[in-house]
Amino acid sequence: MAYILKVGGAGAEVSQFVLYPQRTEVEMALQGTGSLSWMKQTIAQNPSQCHIINSLASLPIKKVTNAMMTEGQTFLHSAGASVIE
Repeated sequence: MAYILKVGGAGAEVSQFVLYPQRTEVEMALQGTGSLSWMKQTIAQNPSQCHIINSLASLPIKKVTNAMMTEGQTFLHSAGASVIE
């Protein structure tokens, strides 16, 4: 997501999704059982995203099917980036 603040006013000058071609090299992967929980946030803890996190925390978690953790590197190829309209 590209977000550029508006100069001299509230809101965004540009707010749009950008597709970045990428390549990922996974060096290690682990699979197992896992769990999921959201911790509600206050405005002081996370002023820009607490409303998103708190909305997710209010949703029921019905089922967690798999858990995977990977380590590695992701390379963004910005020369091939394009705007998604």
